[in-house]
Amino acid sequence: MKQRSLFLFAALCMSSIIQAQGSDQWKFEINSAGARSVSIDAPLSTPSGQRKCSIVFTRGAGPRPTYSFDLRIADVSTIPEFHFNEFEGPDSNAKGNLLTLQTINTPRPFNFSFCPTGGYVDSPNDGFSIGGYQNLAHDPLIDLIKSASNGHGELVVLLRDFKNPKIVLQTKVNLARSETQFHRFLSSK
Repeated sequence: MKQRSLFLFAALCMSSIIQAQGSDQWKFEINSAGARSVSIDAPLSTPSGQRKCSIVFTRGAGPRPTYSFDLRIADVSTIPEFHFNEFEGPDSNAKGNLLTLQTINTPRPFNFSFCPTGGYVDSPNDGFSIGGYQNLAHDPLIDLIKSASNGHGELVVLLRDFKNPKIVLQTKVNLARSETQFHRFLSSK
């Protein structure tokens, strides 16, 4: 429960909650608290057609930072087939490995899944931020970030509906020209 509460706090405190403009450029930012993020806006394939989303990796400040992943989906009211409510809050109903992150066509492909948690942003019909965080030194999320930092291949994100796992939201982004942003993200300086 502590893990999910910290994730929700981090997700809701991040600047630029949803800025899905369709850019193909990875962006690096450091906020006023020293947390680092690398993000990209991307199209999201849904049963209702293409929607906008942002993929965001965050690294907390400090000597033992927490790493998190967020999939920020715009206009979720236009995706009525998907049960976003099942993922909401630290006591969500969602169980199982419903969120999958994978790198493909990379020198070191990586794939892992986990049960995410999320929350509505702006209002229930505007957006939803979903993801999770890890704080272990040798963690699958950190390994995936390192795999993505080589600047080659693609990152694929799959989110399965809790009530009907056949309903899948998917985005795929190019990792080309991302190495500088990911190296700054991973740097302790």
